[in-house]
Amino acid sequence: MKEKLEYPLSKLPNDNENAGRKFGFYTSDKLAQLFDTNNTCFQKYPEIFLADLLGLCAGARTTAAITLQFGDFKQVDGIWYIHFRKNDKHKRLKNPATERKWPISKQLIEWGLVDLILQKKKAVHAAVTDFIFARTVFFLSAEKHRIQKNNTSNNRTKFDPATKFFGPQKTYMSNEIGIKDTDDTIYAFHAFRHTANRTAKAVGIDKEMRNHLIGWEGETTPEKFYSDYTPEEIKENADKMYYPEEVLHLEAWKPVIHDLYLHSEKISKKRGKYKPKIKTD
Repeated sequence: MKEKLEYPLSKLPNDNENAGRKFGFYTSDKLAQLFDTNNTCFQKYPEIFLADLLGLCAGARTTAAITLQFGDFKQVDGIWYIHFRKNDKHKRLKNPATERKWPISKQLIEWGLVDLILQKKKAVHAAVTDFIFARTVFFLSAEKHRIQKNNTSNNRTKFDPATKFFGPQKTYMSNEIGIKDTDDTIYAFHAFRHTANRTAKAVGIDKEMRNHLIGWEGETTPEKFYSDYTPEEIKENADKMYYPEEVLHLEAWKPVIHDLYLHSEKISKKRGKYKPKIKTD
């Protein structure tokens, strides 16, 4: 029987906990730096790469990205969706708009995201309720054992699985490529969400559709509670979300990320920088 994870991510602090500071967005130059093929963080933590794509393309919030389950990937009438929802106590939604079925964009479909998730599910004999990221399971388990060891549930927010999940990336960005927080701007995973919104606007997606795709709560009552878009219209707009190869280097990363996500035993467990030795048959 699989170990039950008791620690709910709903106990984590809100994304806007840094009062007085705002989340930035990633310019094309910053994205090109981060997704450069020499990024040793992605080479060691392929799950961070995948989560970043969900932030950039779907505008996923931090906790929503890392708590996705295999059952959240589903096909309806020929369209593949990711269902962002609160169907598990470890998940957290900021507002009703955050719960949505996001039609996976053409770029990610062609990159093989759905096939990758399905292959992983089959390889590890996963249930639909299992998390797609092993790092999420690890950090939730670590927190559960910490609470049991101390026999207390106090100060839970001092241990933040979401922060732990992306910790290596934050360190890499700051130390290796010079993308650092400033006095008034935060460069964290949530900044991908703001980048997604700017990208959607740049490719001509109107505000109401952007709200729908990215999960923003609208300003007016119709924006908040009504949507008369067909699934085909939503999919058509999702497919407009596109990042050039020279920015994300998706084709260059594809064999590396796919291989390491499916075969985690190939990832070096040594601390510090390294170049992964990809095993070949």
